[in-house]
Amino acid sequence: MKKQKTPFLVKFAILTTVTVVVSVVLQIMITLRKTPDIEISPETTQPFEFSVDEQFIMDYQNRPGL
Repeated sequence: MKKQKTPFLVKFAILTTVTVVVSVVLQIMITLRKTPDIEISPETTQPFEFSVDEQFIMDYQNRPGL
């Protein structure tokens, strides 16, 4: 009894699938290992100074309808 030969399309599909999976895994590994290039401006790193506008609060509390 002779063994039947695997069709070309089946071999091609398996080889293509393996190639795509390996390529995707390698791209994910490259992306995860790469250090991000983040540049933060000096204005962003300065401390935030919060000030209360007392006149606005007084006007808001004294407005009619509350």
